[in-house]
Amino acid sequence: MRTFFALGRLQLLTFAAMLAVGAPGRSAVAQRAEIDVTHFTRELGLVVEEARRAHLMVGDAVTGSAAEPALLRRLGITGMHRGARVVIARVAPDHVMVEVDELLPSPQRASVRLAIDSTGKLRLPER
Repeated sequence: MRTFFALGRLQLLTFAAMLAVGAPGRSAVAQRAEIDVTHFTRELGLVVEEARRAHLMVGDAVTGSAAEPALLRRLGITGMHRGARVVIARVAPDHVMVEVDELLPSPQRASVRLAIDSTGKLRLPER
């Protein structure tokens, strides 16, 4: 009789483990493997040098320059001028890091981490 209950418990634990492993978390289902950067570039006023790298996976980055630095102010990045280098890196499935730096007229650097919603669009900070 004890063997029968032990076997039943083992089957129950195996079934529970299969459910836990087989069912991905809510964030894994909601995020896309690739995100389209062209939407970001229009929204932030950037010119991207690497047109072939329009889609970013986690760990990928794309470099461009600021065409409209006034749009970067929405992110809290101020004082940058036209032509400043901008790097957009996907650091997590639901976050990108935007770094802006320039050397002239004076060296400066700023970065901000932004969330991405489930549709692949930026969630801009509210100001």
